[in-house]
Amino acid sequence: MNPFPRDRKFLLGDRIRGSALDVLERLIEAAYSKRREEPLTRVNLGLEKLRYFCRLAHALRGRQSKSTALQFSCMDAPLSPAKTET
Repeated sequence: MNPFPRDRKFLLGDRIRGSALDVLERLIEAAYSKRREEPLTRVNLGLEKLRYFCRLAHALRGRQSKSTALQFSCMDAPLSPAKTET
């Protein structure tokens, strides 16, 4: 198996880290915003980018462990809106 190439590791690592931080920032914005639709739409887009970056990193690495397979299966699970009691 090929080791993860250094240039790809840093490029994708930075993208993954940046996307994760963007998602976190937007979640905080949504928590304090009266209009949550726009920040949550950006969160959804950020999560989708993060999924693709992680899949790409995994494919370029060429390995799969049980824990990685579980992570990707969890990432593919649809998010359901939280149920609130009225």
